[in-house]
Amino acid sequence: MDADQAAKIIIARAENINIVLATAGLFLLGVATAKLAGKDEVGIKDFKFHVRHTQIVIAAFTLAHIFTAISFERAVGEVLASFSDNDAATVFQALRTGGPLFFQGLISRLRFVAGPGGIPIFIMDIRDPTTILAHAMAIGAFFIMLRWKSVAWRWRVAGFVGSTLLVATNWLIGGGWAIYASCLSHASFCSGLR
Repeated sequence: MDADQAAKIIIARAENINIVLATAGLFLLGVATAKLAGKDEVGIKDFKFHVRHTQIVIAAFTLAHIFTAISFERAVGEVLASFSDNDAATVFQALRTGGPLFFQGLISRLRFVAGPGGIPIFIMDIRDPTTILAHAMAIGAFFIMLRWKSVAWRWRVAGFVGSTLLVATNWLIGGGWAIYASCLSHASFCSGLR
């Protein structure tokens, strides 16, 4: 397998992530539209969901996000194990220029600061379009999942906790695959992933 074939595999796995995130985003946009219009259901034809089940649907998208991220990360690990730093960087360049929306313009995220307990916190670059997209999706998803109208306070608290957990989980999953993708740009930095 050469770098062009590896890039096609990586881009195909990235497209799977993109499909999950784009579909979840469209679903959330539909929920937001339904809420603003005062409707209780969102869906297409006979396939409808009550807006109070939004967190359950997003939990299903989260499972799909986990699966597609693992698949992507394994493919990146294989590239890192099999290719030189230059070939891996070629794959990264193909991903960031020819990959799907959530990877377009990706700037390597391998700079980090030490967090609590020495855990590395990787820094996102504000010039990176994926940074803006990730923040918009996270903030939008959080507020769209909340239910405040005609809901008892305990359900409001439960909804707040559920929304926080779902957004945080998806943030960590997305951060993971973004770091794996970034490792393609500097393969020697990520020797532990080989």
